[in-house]
Amino acid sequence: EEMLAAGNSTFYKVENGVRKFYDKESKQYQPVSGVENFIILDNLRASGKVLWKNAGASVIDLGDGILNVEFHSKMNSLGTDVIQGLLKGVELAENGYRGLVVGNDAPNFSAGANLGLVYMQALEQEFDELNMMIQQFQQAMMRMRYSSIPVVGTPHGLTLGGGCELNLHCDRVVASAESYIG
Repeated sequence: EEMLAAGNSTFYKVENGVRKFYDKESKQYQPVSGVENFIILDNLRASGKVLWKNAGASVIDLGDGILNVEFHSKMNSLGTDVIQGLLKGVELAENGYRGLVVGNDAPNFSAGANLGLVYMQALEQEFDELNMMIQQFQQAMMRMRYSSIPVVGTPHGLTLGGGCELNLHCDRVVASAESYIG
């Protein structure tokens, strides 16, 4: 009740990228302990660190001159929006940043290509569109591989098909112990 009376409507809040909780003793918000050494993308998003976004991916400023491309498509599948996000991330990183991380906080890194989209294009005999999508994916992979800045992949959980291929094109890979790559 004291918290609400003081004009604080939530127990947790994010302030300048730091998750805080309301401390009854001090009657102030205090940083949640134990997360100092972790980058939590939700906190960065809440702090306005998103530089670019579309329906499938976001480019987030991690600080220290490093950007992150995060997928948020269904199962983090790789479709045209995600490919566009990868290309935008490399472009932004090469123009004023020191590096690029490709990673997310989802349970799985990527289920691979958006097979639903591939199936629909094949079913409708849109082979030119399908070929263009494959070319765009390869262009994004080559753009990452030969970029003037280092690109780091951070696979975890399921990292299948195109998600595996994406990490093969990174300069460095920092894989979680619980990664299933293939």
